[in-house]
Parts: sequence; C-alpha cells; structure tokens
Amino acid sequence: MNEIISAHQLRTAAKGKVYEGNMNSVLVALDRFGVDLGMNKPHILAQFFPRSCTKAATSNMTARYGG
Repeated sequence: MNEIISAHQLRTAAKGKVYEGNMNSVLVALDRFGVDLGMNKPHILAQFFPRSCTKAATSNMTARYGG
C-alpha cells in the first residue's frame, strides 16, 4: 500500500520542531486506518494535520504548565 503522507513531507511542512514519536504514531495509524477514514483525500488530510498539531501543542503546554 502506498503511504498517504511521508515523514519527509511532514517534516518539510512543519513550522517548528517535529516530535518524532508523535509523528511516527500518526503515520502508523494513517497507514493502517487512513484509507478507511478517508484520509487519502487531500482535502480531508489538509484539515486533519493542522487540527491534530494544534491539539498536540495545546496538550503539551497544558501538561508542562498546568491548566
């Protein structure tokens, strides 16, 4: 099966540091379930990543500084 998006593409698109463990988890999940969830459609994937990255950053800040 072709990958939906590669690690290289994610690193290139990222504005800042990429947390490798989180990225790998997302890539494994996309590889396994992505097509069934419609993530192989660019307009769906384009909405998924900004939302998931924002949630990850918010969770990171909450864990670090409380909230």
